[in-house]
Amino acid sequence: MIRSVVLAAALIGSAANASQSCFARAYSDSHMARNPNQTVEVMWIAFQGDANNARHVGDWADTTVQLKGEGGAFFERLFCDGANGSKVTCRVECDGGSFTVAWRNSDTILVTTGRQGFYVTSQCEGAVNRVVKDRGAASTTYRLNRVSVEACPKRQ
Repeated sequence: MIRSVVLAAALIGSAANASQSCFARAYSDSHMARNPNQTVEVMWIAFQGDANNARHVGDWADTTVQLKGEGGAFFERLFCDGANGSKVTCRVECDGGSFTVAWRNSDTILVTTGRQGFYVTSQCEGAVNRVVKDRGAASTTYRLNRVSVEACPKRQ
């Protein structure tokens, strides 16, 4: 169901909004079967700030993921640095991990986790963090495509 929503939203097209942008991907069942160590089924990243060039994606990234076998969605806000060459780094506070963003083209980004991945949590108090990274991988790269701003889940 969530995968269908992401794919439908992608077909709507992206809204021109210089202060926010959304990137997402719902991985197909066949992709997940070919990649049994992949834990992310769906990922959305809403960047706050100008995410229209390779030097910057915004000040923070509201990241929501649906993980294989977990049910529901998990959220985390990452704070993003300026570009280091052609990549931007976004970090979870208190050593919660990080990812880098590299632009493949104007509508596609590559999000690569750090060695430890990065943590996301459910919205419930006392919830256990989940790690975003393929099982057994040194790091994981996810290819996300620009979708309409409305396609990204809103932080509660």
